[in-house]
Amino acid sequence: MAPLGHPDLFSQELSSLSFGYALWEPSPSHYDHVSIGDVGYAHQGYFIRMFNVLRPPDNSSKYKIDELGHMMETDLFQNTRTAKFDKGNYCSRHVSAQESRDDMSNTIVLYTSKKNLGAFLNIPYDGQREDVIRTKVFEDYFREHISGWFALAQKKREDVRYMEDIILVTGCTLVTSWAMGVFPDKSQDVGISLKFEAERGNFLWDPNTINPGILRHDRYQHPSESQNQCVFIRGFRGRRLLFYTFLKAAAEPLPDDPDNRREDEIQVTRVPNVPSYRDPLIGVLDYIAEKCPEESCEDVIAIAHYDDLGQFVGDVVGPNHRTVFYTQVIY
Repeated sequence: MAPLGHPDLFSQELSSLSFGYALWEPSPSHYDHVSIGDVGYAHQGYFIRMFNVLRPPDNSSKYKIDELGHMMETDLFQNTRTAKFDKGNYCSRHVSAQESRDDMSNTIVLYTSKKNLGAFLNIPYDGQREDVIRTKVFEDYFREHISGWFALAQKKREDVRYMEDIILVTGCTLVTSWAMGVFPDKSQDVGISLKFEAERGNFLWDPNTINPGILRHDRYQHPSESQNQCVFIRGFRGRRLLFYTFLKAAAEPLPDDPDNRREDEIQVTRVPNVPSYRDPLIGVLDYIAEKCPEESCEDVIAIAHYDDLGQFVGDVVGPNHRTVFYTQVIY
């Protein structure tokens, strides 16, 4: 099995903070910023938006309004709330942050990890957290459309291999500046020192503390600029349980064998040496699939939200009260 890539390791390690899915590349790839209502997927550390369910696609989009069907109607009520996201250091379980000041009042942080994988995120200025209030509205809309979105994503040749790759964003954390890093080597104690110079507006990594195995990068924007850097996303994922239970039960022939296909099945091919990381929310979907009686899993979609991870400690061992499974006939 191949080792984790650093975007996956970063997301995995910071999942324990329960802020959502952590993005190694917070900068928007080809649009203003991640927004509530975005439908997309994570790829190489970025969130790739396909379209937004709260507004029709513009002329530059490869998705057309007649392909997407009706947009969500949320004009009748206020459905978003905002809150301050505090500046500071956000570290995974095995990473510690020791903060100090130099003679010029610059902030210096020493991040260390003792023979463990780890990740950290530094936010020098307060950011903003945005979330929907009535998640049930988004949940129902997601359940109604996820099968069509998955088919459309494959038709458009998006980098979407599984239905659960698709995320409907119901919340995001936006900042102006950030610095982050991962410790991918657990064979030794490692550390790295970061200086933030507010006067000059930049981050400085101490070259004397940089271990070749430590991966890090940063981006600075003046606090008066737009908060367009998304460090966490929250939303719904879903999985079709009929196909999952089929994969789990079948040994021969393989599910992607042309002689073993059903017209209504979602066919996938497993790529060798796929990194072992999976979003912890997929673990919740696994749990739902395991607990769903086989006789009840005919054409069922399991749905889970990143808020469902809030009561988990360490590995996913079971859902909280919000994680249930929903039946829906797939046409």
